[in-house]
Formats: sequence, C-alpha cells, structure tokens
Amino acid sequence: MESEANKALVRRYMEMWNTGKVELADEVLASDWRGHAHPEVTGPEDVKQAVSRIRSAFPDFYISIVSIVSEGDMVALRGTVHRAQQAMWSS
Repeated sequence: MESEANKALVRRYMEMWNTGKVELADEVLASDWRGHAHPEVTGPEDVKQAVSRIRSAFPDFYISIVSIVSEGDMVALRGTVHRAQQAMWSS
C-alpha cells in the first residue's frame, strides 16, 4: 500500500498549491526537502513563500490532476495548470 500512501501525499501537496493553505507544507514535506525543478527552493519555508507568491499573482491558480501513477516510493503526476494573472500595474 506504499504506492497509494505516496499518491495521497502528492495529492495533499497539490491541495496546498490549489488552496494556498501553506501550513500543509509542514505536513507533506521533509525539513530537508529540495525541489528538482527549482533547486534553490529548499524546505517547507521556501515552499510556503513560493506558494504565497504564485497565489498572489494568480489567485485562481489551480492544478488539475490528469493522471497519477506510483511505483514503490516514486510518484509521477500529469496535470494541467489553470490561472489568470492579476493586473500588477495601473495606467
């Protein structure tokens, strides 16, 4: 059942991005977590800041999970990102 538990963990991670509930970072990420796409993002605190920045620029930001597969301790996700940018300047 390890695969199902790992998929559930990834779904919680996506929930954090989709809702902006940054406190989920403490629940789903190890203290020494490092992003592979953005290696400068290390640990839950950096992820919380990244989520907050993205959601302030894109308040309706949402990742739809198209498919998710898991084998052992590895999980792969295919998703679609939905968002509309808020105006960041005035005329």
